Amino acid sequence: MGRSEAAIRRCWQVWVDNGRFQRQDDSGRPKATAGREDRLIVISAATAHDSSLSTIRGVTRTRVSTMTIHRRLIERNLRSY
Repeated sequence: MGRSEAAIRRCWQVWVDNGRFQRQDDSGRPKATAGREDRLIVISAATAHDSSLSTIRGVTRTRVSTMTIHRRLIERNLRSY
């Protein structure tokens, strides 16, 4: 399955306790950007199709890596070259 026994036990216990299993929305590391910054990144990429990731970072004045900007664009089915 690719999951540890402890993770499976926790899921099973939640199922037994609640009668169902739901993923937690806030599990994992917090995002480096807020929704407003994400929209600004997407708008910048959409208006200037030939912009590089570092150019988008400079225009939006966000203090995140170019990899984070790349991930935000992929989440919205956009690409930067």
